[in-house]
Amino acid sequence: MNQNRKDFLKDSLIGGFNFLLNFLKNPIGVMKQLPNVALGELIFVGGAFLAIVGFGHGVASESFFSILWGIFLFPFSGLLSVAIASLYFYYVGNYLTKGDHSYEQFFIACYFAAVPSFLSFMVSPFLPAIGFLGFLVSAFLMRMSLVYSFKIEKPLSNKIILSLFAVVILGYLLQLLQSYQLQQNLFN
Repeated sequence: MNQNRKDFLKDSLIGGFNFLLNFLKNPIGVMKQLPNVALGELIFVGGAFLAIVGFGHGVASESFFSILWGIFLFPFSGLLSVAIASLYFYYVGNYLTKGDHSYEQFFIACYFAAVPSFLSFMVSPFLPAIGFLGFLVSAFLMRMSLVYSFKIEKPLSNKIILSLFAVVILGYLLQLLQSYQLQQNLFN
């Protein structure tokens, strides 16, 4: 790899992590006025950030397999989750508002809104319920983005967020039911 490419990657990572730190200082301000970030750079820096979060989760889990999963697979699953949520907001948001927002704008918003969920994942081995709290904060930040950055009316933004929230809660309840059924089958 030539020196220019190494410098570019290093500068991208440093700049991206500095922006993430600034985001953590004022997440509501960033969600109200979304930055114009190149999608490729966001994926690169975001993937590196997710690898760090996954590593932290693995260390907190005290499992070598969890560390490997966190470094190598969590960035893909985290970015895939953001991509799917972005598709949801892109189609629902543009359909309901007859807007013309780009998928990239929704991806940027979803990624930054998901940062609290990702950070809560890192400490979830110690406090399992914190993942739900991280999701609530992420939903609040995404609502802020819908209202202020995408100019979607508050009642409609609430409905969009609540519909996604309902899907997540339904998935969580189905997972609990499946886990309960598995326990019943094992002990019977």
